[in-house]
Amino acid sequence: APECHNLSYALDEVQTLTGRWPSSTALFTRFDVDTESGNISLTLAQYWSGTFRVGIRATDTGNDITGGPEIGGVNSSVVFFTLVVKTVNEAPAYKHVERLVVPETAVAGVRQQHAYFFNITTGTGDVNLGDLFQVTFSIVSSSCTSAAYADFSCDSLFASPPAFAADGSVTFTLRPGQFGTATLLVRPGNTGPAPPGDAVLVSAVIQVADVNAPPTCSFPPALAVVESAGALRFPSFMTNLSVGPENERYQHLVFEIETALFPAELFDSPPLISPDGTLMMQTGDGRHGSAGLTLSCWDNGG
Repeated sequence: APECHNLSYALDEVQTLTGRWPSSTALFTRFDVDTESGNISLTLAQYWSGTFRVGIRATDTGNDITGGPEIGGVNSSVVFFTLVVKTVNEAPAYKHVERLVVPETAVAGVRQQHAYFFNITTGTGDVNLGDLFQVTFSIVSSSCTSAAYADFSCDSLFASPPAFAADGSVTFTLRPGQFGTATLLVRPGNTGPAPPGDAVLVSAVIQVADVNAPPTCSFPPALAVVESAGALRFPSFMTNLSVGPENERYQHLVFEIETALFPAELFDSPPLISPDGTLMMQTGDGRHGSAGLTLSCWDNGG
């Protein structure tokens, strides 16, 4: 342009080449061109990304005296450049249950699915990330404990280990008759590039609750003693004692005489059963007769 003309620059148009956003100058919240240096200063709209063809219109002050459009001249033109705006990934947002509690199973091969993470978004602010990436929940490490065993591995608790789906659910297959607590260190993320900042790890807890099996015990249907026998002890009166399966061996048995029907003077010390299954009593001197007892055995497993 002749020295008598003044140049000005303005954003003219934006064409979207790749990406989900429409062709619009709304890509920028600020777009300035310095007329002296030609440098561009711009501010991008939040969360826009993709490849764009940006047009800048340069206009001079030509007129009918200086050869402007009034006499057939051209005093503006558009120049284009390609702008690539890379997506900045974000960590997903979510909520989760504090602890998932399921009962132990007696059946092999049943795969379970339970909700664990919920209210999930692919990013913490950019709602458009859900169109680009899929949420992931990766298990970094796992450990398992059980009250029944000092040394207990997750392979003992799960026939197939826990895995999280994009919808936040967790699936696994339990081994029959096993219970314990699994603590999983989970890294929430998505299938996009690693977001800035350190990943936040979540401790996910799955508790497989013990479903108590009934104990077993046996005792003779009748017992005969002579009168005036004094203090009596019958070791192993209760037999075939078991608290249940092997994984309940930490429990202990409790014996109870639920009902006892006999004349008050028949015993100086009425019958009772010790923790080891021994029957103890002391008959009254010169007394004889019969006593009817209803016995039961319990364990402390609940």
